Amino acid sequence: MNIPTPILPLLDTESAATELDVSSSFLNKARLTGKGPRFVKIGRAVRYEPSEIALWLAGRRRHSTSHKDATRLK
Repeated sequence: MNIPTPILPLLDTESAATELDVSSSFLNKARLTGKGPRFVKIGRAVRYEPSEIALWLAGRRRHSTSHKDATRLK
């Protein structure tokens, strides 16, 4: 028997920005350029899964300020 995975509460842009300690404007721009956390569109609403925010943060870890961004497009 398959038991559905419980859905965690989704965060709106303002709540996600608060969690990340960035502005909503930053997330709006990052969404436009594809450089922010993955998001879900429900109608016109944009929502973020907490697990996607955690994955995005993990991908931004660096050892030094000169560390190249491996996800950056050339």
